[in-house]
Amino acid sequence: MKKTTLLNLMIAFISLLFIAEIQAQNLIVNGDFEEGEVEDPVPLPWEGFNNRILNDDITGDRVGQVENGEGALRQDVEVEPGETYEVSFEYRWVDAGNQENSNMVVRFRNPDVGGPDGNLDLADGSNGFQLESTLDEWFTGTFNVTIPDGLTEARLQFFKGPPNKPINFKNVVVQLEGTASVQNLEMFDFQMYPNPVQTQFNVSANEIISKIEIYNVTGKKIDEILINARQSQISTEHLSQGVYLVKTFIGKNVGTSKLIKQ
Repeated sequence: MKKTTLLNLMIAFISLLFIAEIQAQNLIVNGDFEEGEVEDPVPLPWEGFNNRILNDDITGDRVGQVENGEGALRQDVEVEPGETYEVSFEYRWVDAGNQENSNMVVRFRNPDVGGPDGNLDLADGSNGFQLESTLDEWFTGTFNVTIPDGLTEARLQFFKGPPNKPINFKNVVVQLEGTASVQNLEMFDFQMYPNPVQTQFNVSANEIISKIEIYNVTGKKIDEILINARQSQISTEHLSQGVYLVKTFIGKNVGTSKLIKQ
């Protein structure tokens, strides 16, 4: 009994360390909107106006909502000049309220510069990420941005003007490009593809992959798949749209990579 209890404690401790590692990669605080009371404004360090904490009426997940009409959610994060950051989030336009439109461009900004001049250029050459406009369907948004010289603080901004419907957000992540990487598995020629994925993805290596574990961005383990082979196909039909972390085990080596389910 004592051995079993000790083993369980060790497993729990290791799991907590891994969850802490995942969460530490995200520069956004409360990106899953678990902090705050339902129907209250989204708490600091999120800022903005006409927003609130809700439970999504489709998924039941906790979300941050920018309400009917004009509103915003924004958060400032510390960044390193010259580094490239990956931004990802999930969103859903809610078919409610008396407004007609569903239009938003997500910006990464210099918080000290007002107007369009404060918008940072994204990796695709645009200065903002245009959201899909379909109502009552969850989408995943993702883009990369390189920080210009001299900038040490940047702002992720979700802003919409009137007349636009409510929009829900969850699993907001800003992290260094390659933070969730497979660099620990490069010696094994590890590959994971396609990514983004719809129904299944492949993993392969030149050594035996013992297993993979799938976590959501809050650190909750969603799945564990035993492989014990050099290659395998993994079904994602049971996963909702969003961003996940895949932990891959090869011998005594472990690597973590980001997976986007569309």
